[in-house]
Amino acid sequence: MAVTFVVNYEVKDFNIWKERFESNSENRDKAGIKATPYREIQDSNKVYVIGQAPSVEILQGMFGNPKFVELMKQAGVISEPNVVLLQNS
Repeated sequence: MAVTFVVNYEVKDFNIWKERFESNSENRDKAGIKATPYREIQDSNKVYVIGQAPSVEILQGMFGNPKFVELMKQAGVISEPNVVLLQNS
């Protein structure tokens, strides 16, 4: 079942993070994940990603992938991701 997700975390530098986020678009496309990044107006280093994934398992697989975890470190993510899963009932 497709799910909508909201992920938020803090990064060292939004511009560096966004470059890395965009560099991973091919992997998201292959997994069927659509994601749009946002940042807070008052604190541009607080990032939110809102999107859709084909299933919870695919999304969890992405967050559990060591390559993705390393990409997040390289992108300057400095807090644990807070992942909220939503469904339209």
